[in-house]
Amino acid sequence: MEANTALIPYVLLILTCAFLMLIAWVWKGNPYLGLVIGLAMIVNLFAAGLSGATIPLALKAFGIDPAQSSAIVLTTVTDIIGFFAFLGFAVVFQGYLL
Repeated sequence: MEANTALIPYVLLILTCAFLMLIAWVWKGNPYLGLVIGLAMIVNLFAAGLSGATIPLALKAFGIDPAQSSAIVLTTVTDIIGFFAFLGFAVVFQGYLL
């Protein structure tokens, strides 16, 4: 039962990515734009889950209260990874986007 519950956000993310690809295809005539955005969202979701599990544990190991500090660190990590994932995928698919 827990596995089914855990899969719901990923299924919704895949549907969102497919919808973005469709929107980009209709709007700009290029489905790769939606693919870049969708892949960046997947990487960002994975990084947020991993960071959300490890940052509080690391802060507790350093003797810092995770309840006070983990939110700002988690937000910073996911913003940076999401930004660079988007730019990285845009560079990888640059030939298809132009």
